[in-house]
Amino acid sequence: MFKTKKMLNKGFTLIELLAVLSILLLFSLIAIPRIIIGIDNNKKEAFISDAKKMVSSAKYKFSMAKYKDIFYDKDGCKVVTLSDLKLDIVKDPDNNLYSLKDTEVYICLIDDTYSYFIKLTPLYSGRGTISRINIDDLKIKDIVKVK
Repeated sequence: MFKTKKMLNKGFTLIELLAVLSILLLFSLIAIPRIIIGIDNNKKEAFISDAKKMVSSAKYKFSMAKYKDIFYDKDGCKVVTLSDLKLDIVKDPDNNLYSLKDTEVYICLIDDTYSYFIKLTPLYSGRGTISRINIDDLKIKDIVKVK
């Protein structure tokens, strides 16, 4: 039959489209930084998990007499490198290689109790460096970025 002028104008006006785009932009401005921070924190947690695996392996090997020869003395502690631990952890969460010789676990006898420290070092400078720190005190904030 007769089509009115109103029926021929299907679609959205420019103002409506701009309003929708503005709202989407606002949501993305809020969400994207939070997503990036969440991903970064998850990667840092993975660094901590790697460090705890290394210390756990060092504890086990330190308690076994057949592995005593892989430890050496440094700063009054028994030290073992990542290469001597023979773990399958060679890449960090950023897919960079750990330094097999500079990543070390320190086992120190302090007040008749063993304390475990970790020095986690990437092969090339980058994120994931943990200076020598007690494994029980290791937190996300201790993962530093080296330039």
